[in-house]
Amino acid sequence: MLYSQRDTLRSARWMLLLTLLTIFTLVMAACGGGGSEPAAEEAAPAEEAAAPAEEATEAPAEEATAEEAPAAEEAAPAEEEALGSSLIGEIEGPKIITDEANFPAEFAEAPMLTEMVDSGDLPALADRLPVPSDLLVIQPVHEIGQYGGTWRRGFTGPADGQNGHRVAGGDRFVFWDAVNFPEVVPNLAKSWEINDGGKEIILHLREGVKWSDGEPFTTADVMFWFEHMYMNEELVPVRSPFFNVDEGATLEATDEYTLRFTFPFENSLFLEVLGSSVNVFGGQAIFGNTGMGGFAPAHYLEQFHPDFADQADIDAKVAEEGFDNWVNLFKDKNTWQRNPDLPVLTPWKTENPITTDNWVLVRNPYYFGVDTDGNQLPYIDRIS
Repeated sequence: MLYSQRDTLRSARWMLLLTLLTIFTLVMAACGGGGSEPAAEEAAPAEEAAAPAEEATEAPAEEATAEEAPAAEEAAPAEEEALGSSLIGEIEGPKIITDEANFPAEFAEAPMLTEMVDSGDLPALADRLPVPSDLLVIQPVHEIGQYGGTWRRGFTGPADGQNGHRVAGGDRFVFWDAVNFPEVVPNLAKSWEINDGGKEIILHLREGVKWSDGEPFTTADVMFWFEHMYMNEELVPVRSPFFNVDEGATLEATDEYTLRFTFPFENSLFLEVLGSSVNVFGGQAIFGNTGMGGFAPAHYLEQFHPDFADQADIDAKVAEEGFDNWVNLFKDKNTWQRNPDLPVLTPWKTENPITTDNWVLVRNPYYFGVDTDGNQLPYIDRIS
């Protein structure tokens, strides 16, 4: 077998060499040699016949060139287009309105919510939105939307959490601007102050924001997360390097709507971290199941935490739900895809959990955002 392979390889090399020599010979023959002279002689009459045509057109061509010259001088050099602009076109995105003078004065809600208000199952819209000066006002990309309908999407199964995150993961303190990156725009926080080169950062939360069950969202929910989740080594055994308490980073609430972050060094980019997808402050929807996120609904989760609930009651819940320990139970209860009872701050909340045949989201009646006409967002009723 070895001899046959060598023979085959040797034959292949000779065939390749012969092929290359043949090609080389043909190319040389085409480029030169006696055979080309008769062809040139035969072509001569054609050149002579073409001569009158050249004489007839030579002068006008020169005149045309002379006339075109000024236009060539006037033409400005073409500007070099931005890298990738021909592939993505103009970048567009919604605009966050921060000037209260441009806030809407009247408000509207989806018809499905009006029915719930009329039946007594839901408070009036004015009681569900933040105080007027603290609304999140969003200018749509193209036009004011229409209420209703279901957004159909692909769904691959219980591990497909990212499908929901892409459309309903909007629960961070701030965001990077959709168009003017890396500019930071408000979200749950309406404003901020950066002091001492970034050693101190103050966040002012919107007053009147509510969880999807109607309970108020305040700094108490942030401090519950920080003191009882982030600082609990069973829930979060490895803390984020972007908020390293072991190196002196601190977080405190100075009132119901004001947070104070401090660092032993200048951390001027911390606001950009808050607007990113870094897990420590990336929002409850995406990172709540890991104990990260930056906030959590204390009024709901305290019943599953040994710092607040009786251990015997927690153990009974652990056994009933089929978990090994309280940590896994707690994280499951703080997973918005799996737990329809979990209060959230996202535009939509879970109606059918991700563990069913179809993960269905329904609008959050307490969402804190409106468009520039005063319509409470989102426009679409369900995502399925």
